[in-house]
Amino acid sequence: MSIGSLGATAGTDPPNSIAGNPVYDHVRHYLDWTVPFSRGLTASMVSIQPATGPDGAQTSGIASYAEGFLAEPSNSPNKVNGTLSQYFNDRRYSTSSYPFDPARRDSLGLHITADPTTQSVTVTLVALSWGGGSQSLTNLRIEDGVLVGDGASAGGQTPSALYAVSLGTMTIPG
Repeated sequence: MSIGSLGATAGTDPPNSIAGNPVYDHVRHYLDWTVPFSRGLTASMVSIQPATGPDGAQTSGIASYAEGFLAEPSNSPNKVNGTLSQYFNDRRYSTSSYPFDPARRDSLGLHITADPTTQSVTVTLVALSWGGGSQSLTNLRIEDGVLVGDGASAGGQTPSALYAVSLGTMTIPG
């Protein structure tokens, strides 16, 4: 397996950009990479939400880290899907104070769709470990080559959380 990056530089349009919506251009650049079908994407996502305040049980913010692979579903060149392993800073190893216990991770579905007609992008997160509830991120933007958006907080403890998704390229062997 070969893993890399497509090399779009911050502040420049990716190759073959339509120079319209920067979020669409960024995502389209990666979706185009997945054709032919022997190619996929790596995905790393972080989220952060503030503490709920002095009266709540959550006295510090919650951060998560997720990683996994995305692939184009059969004959859907405008979409990639995948399952990420998601780790949380408030899930600590039982015998220590170290965060992000791998034995207590969640499965998170990540679906990214780019509509060529409207040049819009939809990023949907699916809580696979918690019954499949889903949310679409809002206020999508590109910051230094990273897809950033707003969404619901873990457990609905705060009004919102900030999400950042970094994409990379991968060639599938065989």
